[in-house]
Amino acid sequence: MKRKIKIESLVLDYKNPRLPNSMDSEISIIEYMILQQQSMALLEDIAKNWLSPIEDIAVCKDGSEYIVLEGNRRVSALKLLKNPDLLPLYSQRIKDILKEHNTKILDVECEVFDKREDARKWLERKHSGQQNGIGTKHWSAEQKTRFEGGRSNNNTLAVSIIDFAKKNDIKEAEIEGILTTVTRFLANPAFRNSIGLRSNTKDLAIVIDIPKEDFILVLEKFIFDVADKNNKAVSSRSNKNDYIKYGNYLYNTYLKEVERVDSYTLNKLEQDVNVDDYEKNDTEAAVDIEAHQNSNDSSDANINGQDALKQKEKLNTSIRQRSSKNPNDRKYIFTNDFYCKTSHQILVTIFHELKKIDVNEFPMSCAIVTRLFMEYILKFYLSSINGKDTSRAKLDYAILEIYKYLNSEENMEKLNQIQRASLKSLKFLQENKSSALSPASLGMNAHAGAYPKASELKIDWMNIEPIIQYILNEIK
Repeated sequence: MKRKIKIESLVLDYKNPRLPNSMDSEISIIEYMILQQQSMALLEDIAKNWLSPIEDIAVCKDGSEYIVLEGNRRVSALKLLKNPDLLPLYSQRIKDILKEHNTKILDVECEVFDKREDARKWLERKHSGQQNGIGTKHWSAEQKTRFEGGRSNNNTLAVSIIDFAKKNDIKEAEIEGILTTVTRFLANPAFRNSIGLRSNTKDLAIVIDIPKEDFILVLEKFIFDVADKNNKAVSSRSNKNDYIKYGNYLYNTYLKEVERVDSYTLNKLEQDVNVDDYEKNDTEAAVDIEAHQNSNDSSDANINGQDALKQKEKLNTSIRQRSSKNPNDRKYIFTNDFYCKTSHQILVTIFHELKKIDVNEFPMSCAIVTRLFMEYILKFYLSSINGKDTSRAKLDYAILEIYKYLNSEENMEKLNQIQRASLKSLKFLQENKSSALSPASLGMNAHAGAYPKASELKIDWMNIEPIIQYILNEIK
């Protein structure tokens, strides 16, 4: 039976299993709850959000009072919110919390039992684990990540990968307990790169730069090995060297002869594209959605549903065709979508010069001029955002500072999904000194310490092109 009971009528339970046997007063119980049971954080949450509507406080009547059988931490917090001076050491902090959230505590709804024994079996089911299914079954890390939905954490990409594996009939993905190992391997950027993954660990989207069928093949082997408890090379105890070694094994076994393609979002590929969110740089090859939406022409403004659907399908086809392009089919480092419209004549000149260099024939020349092009763009942009002359800054410093700036919550909202993935690729160049377009590799090329490969230059450029385009468009 539910009943609203005044806070002062609630009595904390001296028999509460959370408490040591030495508790001799209600004040000592409250103090113990605050110091040992993290009840101060709970107190502030109650002041801000009130009590959970899906979890009752349980009491049994004892004369004119009610003994708290379930919810002693919550009731301790409620008593302090009702009377902060019960604990002078914390009183001012609690008063500040009350003032901030304008909280008033009078009474609380409770489930009332006639006697303690009547509540015993329900308390046992809540606090004694799963009990073959009748007790509370806590969410696994995988289930928790799914519940959190759009709020990313370090398991987000791993859960997306496991879900994708399940949808593609990789039966080992159904085995519980593989999430931790999958997460740890995917947290290593070298491993992700080995299997064609361009996403970061907190990304929901699976962005890859290899054909879908090849990714599924290597993913099937990875998930199979993770699920195999006898495979010591792929386990939760694996270390950084293990991640890299196993990634190299997967690459050499399954992907060494596979051509890299333009990065695309795998777990969104078969869904409709939101036209409003799609940005296309090549105005001659794509529908100009923004211009269409803002047009004053009544025939455009009143486009019927059938025409809109055809237009959307056309755009989806265009995206999929562009996603499957082989980088080795390009003569130049830029894709056809990239353009340079700026008042900086040096940038425009370098751009047009790069458009004339056949990267397949002259990879060294292309690499050196590309470095120059990147330095001008990134340093111009860095100067514009921090108001300082950064012409003498190193390229890797410029990349890092721009990443920090664009990776802020405010600026990330300005980027679409492709640009966000591309920003991570730009940061990866700064971290991975073996990448063809990393500052370290470009420096070695310039000093004849290495000779770049055309295919690697084109792949690295494809991955950073969307964010370079965004930055270039921002330069006045």
